[in-house]
Amino acid sequence: MERVPQFINVEDHIGPFTWKQLGWFGIAAMIGGLLWVTLSKTAFWIAIIPIFLFATGLGFLKPGGVSLIRFIGFLFAFIMQPKIYVWRREPLTTVQRIKRKSNEKFVAEKQISQDEIEALSRLLDSHGKDNNARIEEILKKNNHI
Repeated sequence: MERVPQFINVEDHIGPFTWKQLGWFGIAAMIGGLLWVTLSKTAFWIAIIPIFLFATGLGFLKPGGVSLIRFIGFLFAFIMQPKIYVWRREPLTTVQRIKRKSNEKFVAEKQISQDEIEALSRLLDSHGKDNNARIEEILKKNNHI
């Protein structure tokens, strides 16, 4: 019996965190190090708290089953796209007009009188039992047989 691998869609872990989570925390730590060197202690703590909260959100939050970074990308795409689509007919080129005309089929109009319509309706009402020569003549006239 062969062993089938299971849980292949689970990300690799290093301790309690995945590689992505460690990456986001590492980026936040590097930004924190730059801020530690450049800012005073009060400004550092004011700046670092939102950065680490954002990194935590990127690592752990999955709104709608998608990672937060993809969700933010979807948000920006939604904001940038127009909300109302106005249809504008594009003018046809000469080649398209010729193709359209060649695809049109001219069908002669078929004339059918009121008597013929009544005869056909009687046939339909009788479920085909009232079939006679007159109905066959009507169908032959209109090319249905």
